[in-house]
Amino acid sequence: GEVPDRLILQRADMIHNAQQWIEFAAMQEDVKCQLRHGPADGGPSCRIEARDVLTAGVLDGLPLEPLDANTNSAWLFHGTSAQGAKGIAQDDFRLSLAGSNAGTLYGRGIYLAESCTKSDEYSESDKDDVRYMLLCRANLGNVYYCDERRPNANTLIHQCTQGEYHCVLGDRAKTSGTFREFIFYNEDLIYPEFILCYKRHYAQ
Repeated sequence: GEVPDRLILQRADMIHNAQQWIEFAAMQEDVKCQLRHGPADGGPSCRIEARDVLTAGVLDGLPLEPLDANTNSAWLFHGTSAQGAKGIAQDDFRLSLAGSNAGTLYGRGIYLAESCTKSDEYSESDKDDVRYMLLCRANLGNVYYCDERRPNANTLIHQCTQGEYHCVLGDRAKTSGTFREFIFYNEDLIYPEFILCYKRHYAQ
């Protein structure tokens, strides 16, 4: 379909969910302890750091809790629907629903992107043509780099759930000329902070 030339923000609603934050903060401490032992060895770590993510520094001027550099934290986007945004804000991401609105090239996980253009592909519009996207804090931790066109999803999941990695960076920018995606297999590595309500704008 036609690609919008820009996205126009209508409003940003901050999410306040104490239970999600407690679980996120506890996981953040776990990641911090794991990273003290040094970077992952023997695997395809691309040594990506949060400062290399496209969103690095964009919210620095806002009065928000700063990202934790000790857990390699970054701001990432997640496209969804109005109902999906409300559900995640109230009840967190649910891996049981992962892939219900998109493919699962990298296995059943939570797919986030550094580009809002990529996340917009997963969004759904309401009756007023408003679309929904979440802006999330994400603990990248040790990143498992994947530039395979047809990756073995079970291997990726195993590396992050049984190995020493915390998320997968699927480099579709390299393999397909599109966008990089970050895939998480543990909900507690992510905290949805804002619901972004926006509209697509198309060039005349």
